[in-house]
Amino acid sequence: MALATRRARLGALALALVTAPLALAAQASGQPEGVMGMRPSDFRIGGHAGIVFPIVGRGNGSTSSIADRVTYGFPVGLTFKPTGPMALDLEVVPLFNLGPTEEFVLLIHPGVLYGFGRRYAGGVRLAYNAIGDNEDYGITPLVSKGFSIGGGRAAFVEVDLPIRRQRPDVGRDFTSVSVALHFGIAF
Repeated sequence: MALATRRARLGALALALVTAPLALAAQASGQPEGVMGMRPSDFRIGGHAGIVFPIVGRGNGSTSSIADRVTYGFPVGLTFKPTGPMALDLEVVPLFNLGPTEEFVLLIHPGVLYGFGRRYAGGVRLAYNAIGDNEDYGITPLVSKGFSIGGGRAAFVEVDLPIRRQRPDVGRDFTSVSVALHFGIAF
């Protein structure tokens, strides 16, 4: 199957997986129909910006840490928050790898988040490397804690568990698992 066809299918799957929970919530609300069954007053739009550091990872038979290869990214996201605890977060993460081989990755990272109260949230994101010929994709389960800083803004710390299926240009495919820390501001 051609690379462009696989990317198009992954994109369609990602969109369906992320928007399905919001569509179901809109149908269950019993309110008059609007976009996905919701009126503009039924949701808010927010966002976030931050920095992320993978701390340790395991893949392709080896373990690496931040001491072996420094990787950092700048996640930026747009969040759609309907009434209730669920939110749809559309995130893009430019990642810079500064190890033995320098690399730039543009991660498309949409996800569904669930607020548990007391500014705790959990969720899962889909992940896809939008740059390069290799087809890196996967999921990122996460847990975050927010801290009010006033003016409708909050600082947050998040622990991410990126799980990626990697298809390098040379060698066999493998799955990697990492632990990353994400710090940022939400508004």
